[in-house]
Amino acid sequence: MNDRTFAMFNTMTVTGRVSNLDEVTHNGDTWLAVTLITELLNDAEGVAITFNTTNGMYSLFKKGYMTKGRLVTVTGHVASFKSAYLSAEGQPKLLKRPVIHLKQATLFDGCYGPGPKRDEVEAPTGKVTVDPTPELDNAPF
Repeated sequence: MNDRTFAMFNTMTVTGRVSNLDEVTHNGDTWLAVTLITELLNDAEGVAITFNTTNGMYSLFKKGYMTKGRLVTVTGHVASFKSAYLSAEGQPKLLKRPVIHLKQATLFDGCYGPGPKRDEVEAPTGKVTVDPTPELDNAPF
């Protein structure tokens, strides 16, 4: 009998909004740590999806095109899941939202959706304030 779990097939594809982007450097290597927020069910509490990347998304981040709020679809292997942590006193505490970490994350072509909505731009009213014309005798020239 074989007790293999075939964990290599435990992949997940998820679409979420970028919540956090951090450029990380460790032992001379640099990468982008990404956090997406998504819902597993409609109108459910949010879940954080974290992964690291050094490819196209990182290049877009360095050029200023990858911002918080952008919709992104990512596929990867589930590496860990956590919903609690231990406080400094050793007491278990629940996270604000559960975190699923993906390894070997892949961002396929077409994975980038729209960015966040821009602030509403105030349309001009067509009214212009003009200073009154000075008298010719009082002109400063």
